[in-house]
Amino acid sequence: MSEEETKEEPEEETNILRDCIGCIYILENLKQRFKDQFTDVETKSIDTAIMMLNLQIQAVSEGYVQYTEQEEVEEPKKSSLSQQPPSSQISPIKMDSERGYI
Repeated sequence: MSEEETKEEPEEETNILRDCIGCIYILENLKQRFKDQFTDVETKSIDTAIMMLNLQIQAVSEGYVQYTEQEEVEEPKKSSLSQQPPSSQISPIKMDSERGYI
């Protein structure tokens, strides 16, 4: 391994960890800010997302997950999407002026 290769991996890992921690921070703030407006299901969904991000941080930190640029930009095959019924596809969150989301 050259010195250049060893420098890139920790930087990429650091970026992934930073992004995960940033997402957790945002989700925690949303949960606190809108705690009176969220339903129990929405709160549990946020908690689940936070738990998954923490697992991702642990996996990356312990070296179980390694990312390459090719994996990050790879898109799912169309055949797998066409086999799923439309109801199983996740739709984007839409903003609502009163609650801030739908």
